[in-house]
Amino acid sequence: MFKNRFYTGDNSSSSEENDGDTPQINVQKPNLLEKWFHSNSDSDEEEIQHPVGNIKGKRSKENHVNLSTAQPLEQFLSKKKSTTEKETLPRHTKSPKKPEQSQPSDNITVNDDPQIEDITDASILKKLNEILSKRSKREINYQDQFECLEQLREHVIEQNLNVDSLIQILIAQITLGFDFQQRKNESSKSTMWTRTLNQIEELLSYSTENINRNDEIILPIIIQMDKTFMEILRDIDVHSQEYIDRLKDESRISSILDHFKIHLECIDSSNDKVSENLCVINLHLIEHVYYKYDATPEQPSIQLINHLCKFICNHDQSKYSFYRAILCQIYHLSLHNLYYQARNLMLMYHLQDMIHSLDISTQILYNRTMIQLGLCAFRSGEIHEAHQALVDIQCRNRIKDLLGQDDENREHLYPFHMHINLQLIECVYYISAMLIEIPSVRKHRISKYFHILMSQAENQTIIGPPESMRDHIVAACHALKESNWYECVNFLINDCMNQKVWKSMPQNTELFKMLIDKIKEASLRIYLLTYATVFNDISILTLVHMFELSSQQVNSMIAKMIIDRELMGSIDKSTEFIIMHETKSSRTAELSYELMEKLSKLYEQNEKLNRFLLRTVNNF
Repeated sequence: MFKNRFYTGDNSSSSEENDGDTPQINVQKPNLLEKWFHSNSDSDEEEIQHPVGNIKGKRSKENHVNLSTAQPLEQFLSKKKSTTEKETLPRHTKSPKKPEQSQPSDNITVNDDPQIEDITDASILKKLNEILSKRSKREINYQDQFECLEQLREHVIEQNLNVDSLIQILIAQITLGFDFQQRKNESSKSTMWTRTLNQIEELLSYSTENINRNDEIILPIIIQMDKTFMEILRDIDVHSQEYIDRLKDESRISSILDHFKIHLECIDSSNDKVSENLCVINLHLIEHVYYKYDATPEQPSIQLINHLCKFICNHDQSKYSFYRAILCQIYHLSLHNLYYQARNLMLMYHLQDMIHSLDISTQILYNRTMIQLGLCAFRSGEIHEAHQALVDIQCRNRIKDLLGQDDENREHLYPFHMHINLQLIECVYYISAMLIEIPSVRKHRISKYFHILMSQAENQTIIGPPESMRDHIVAACHALKESNWYECVNFLINDCMNQKVWKSMPQNTELFKMLIDKIKEASLRIYLLTYATVFNDISILTLVHMFELSSQQVNSMIAKMIIDRELMGSIDKSTEFIIMHETKSSRTAELSYELMEKLSKLYEQNEKLNRFLLRTVNNF
């Protein structure tokens, strides 16, 4: 991204002729860079190439440096040792074994040549262009480039030159650091990444002191920093200590983003260009926070993301940052069990209707958000909504690719610490299908893959104790069909399932309570539908003790089944009994139920087809 940010000039240089005349003894060595700058000042004026673009200016003769005859800094520094030895030789000694050290004298002055002049900002920028011109070469020695830039930086500080020159050198160092991260040499990447972060922090400190300067250059540097950080996490072994060490740098990156955000707000937040930059920075701040669960009682991350999303909503004109920010906010609300707020945001902005027209990375973020919304619905006890949210993703064979967790698709791969447990998604999907289909009176298939799982389990000749997650769910289904809620709970909540599935979901205690209550209610429902034709009456108190539910829960479930005509009976309040009626549904009623089910399926398919056609028309 930054390869074209800097000017790439000619790399033509000529070697400097060394004076072979008699050197002077006890003369203080002149500044080598000053001598280099003096040797190339001949023409009247020329254009100055800025290292961050083509910034043209005029330079007078006294500050002029001829690029065509300038000696490269690396070649000059390599001659530093030989030149120093030559200057310190005695007058009558040709090849001494040990050169004598020159002593400074008060009678001899340094730089007595009147043509030697001081180092200027234009000279520093000229030398910086020569160093950066080597970036386009195939084979480049990054270590030499870093050393040359560091020496230039030291001379700028020593000469107390303009801060703009120091900023340009820092930008060049940061850009070369990003280029170095693209290499496959892993030996010194960690050290170079830490040095690059330090240089970015130093660059921000200089920019904060100089308002309205270099903001358009710092923004892409910060964006590239965030992108490079994600690439580093993708390439590191997730089980190594280095991954944990690099993950600690996320706090520094968030601090840099927040520092630059404050800097932009101090300029003028009402300016359209500044507001657009603030939207980009706010989005990057949100993307470093939204996937983390805030365990503090106040949960300040929710208010932070809400504040940043409001700013993006009011100032983002392209709507790209807006859609991603809203998806991140829905993800964060779902992670904290605020299901109804997250669902209302999703429906209010109609994200499900326009997601097909957005880019691939935003579509992956939408899939991750829908998965998290389905898990939140499951934790909140909304089993039907959880199944509806998970069925579209789970029924496809490339779930890893849809969630950005496929190692083969490196371009859209999320770092490992942001992955969602695939076994957790599959387990919640199967449990939701189990709690919907098994107690249902209408024996039509709601979940295709759930029926495939059950049919595969029934075709097995030898059935052993459950080992995998699917084996536990199949065993729980068989126990639920027999209204044995206690065994069903034991198959779903145990140490094996905790290690494989439930440890990835926060707030396990509340989740287990909800799941046990749902299993008890499903077992009671199956029991009443199974034995309604066997008993003339059933005691409500017996059902309360059998399924360990409250009397209010049992009465409400029975009343609902009677109203929906799923249970033919009535409740005797005086005796707390359910009086069963012996009336049976006629053949006409059964056919009517089947016709109603087929019509509902046809209606759902027609609605899906209409939505698909509308999306196709909008794309064209």
